[in-house]
Amino acid sequence: MELISEIREVVLEVLKKDYPEQTPELEDDVDLSEYGISSVTYINVTVLLEDKYDIVFDDEKLDFTNNNTIRQLTEYVRDCISNK
Repeated sequence: MELISEIREVVLEVLKKDYPEQTPELEDDVDLSEYGISSVTYINVTVLLEDKYDIVFDDEKLDFTNNNTIRQLTEYVRDCISNK
C-alpha cells in the first residue's frame, strides 16, 4: 500500500472513533479540520503514526497548523522515515 493511503487510513481510524456515524471520503489536500479533526484529535493521529512508522514528530510539527492535510502529513512522515 502506498504511504499516502496508509496515512489516510490512520486518519480515518481516528475519525471513526470520534465520529462513528460518518465515514468521509478524505481528500489529500483538504484541511483536516474540515473533517472534524481538532488539535487534540490531531495528537492521536500523530501518536498512531509515530507508533506505526517508529518515528518521532518534532515539537513544531505537533502544531496542527503545520501539518493539516494528509499530503503534508505524508511528506513529513516520508522525510522522517528516510532520515532514520
